[in-house]
Amino acid sequence: MKKQLLILGMAFLLLDAVLSGCITSIDDNNSYQKSIILDDDLFQNASRDQYKIINIGIEVDILEINVSYSGGCEEHEFSLFGSSSFKESLPVQIKVVLSHNDNDDPCDGICSEELAFDLSPLKEKWQEAYQQNSGTIIIWLEGVEESLSYEF
Repeated sequence: MKKQLLILGMAFLLLDAVLSGCITSIDDNNSYQKSIILDDDLFQNASRDQYKIINIGIEVDILEINVSYSGGCEEHEFSLFGSSSFKESLPVQIKVVLSHNDNDDPCDGICSEELAFDLSPLKEKWQEAYQQNSGTIIIWLEGVEESLSYEF
C-alpha cells in the first residue's frame, strides 16, 4: 500500500510540474538563447543556486545545456559567464560558469529547461587575440568534470 501511494504521489508531482509550466524548451526562434559574457567580476560573483546538468553539447557556435532544478513558483534566470582571459596552452582553455538565480523560489517542483548560449563573443575574442579565423578553445564549465571542445 505504501509503495502504491509513493508511486501515485510521484505521478502527481510530475503532473504538477508539467501543468505548472515548469518544463520549458528552446522554441524554433531560440527565444531562450543568450550570449556568453566574458567578465571576471561577473564570473567570480555569479549566482550559483543549485541545478543539475542533464545534457550538454556544442552545435556550431551554440552551447546547449539541458538543466533541471527545484522550483515552479518563480522565474529562474540563467546566464553564462566566462573569464576574460584564456589559459595559455595548446589549444587555449577558458573557465566558465552557468549562473543560476532561483529568485528565492519556495516551491519544490522538478523543473527542466533547455538553455542555449551563443559562443560567438568567445570566438571573436580568440580571433582578435590570435589573429586567425579558425581554432579550438577548451571550455571548462564549473561543476562539470569533462571539458568541452569548441572548434570554429
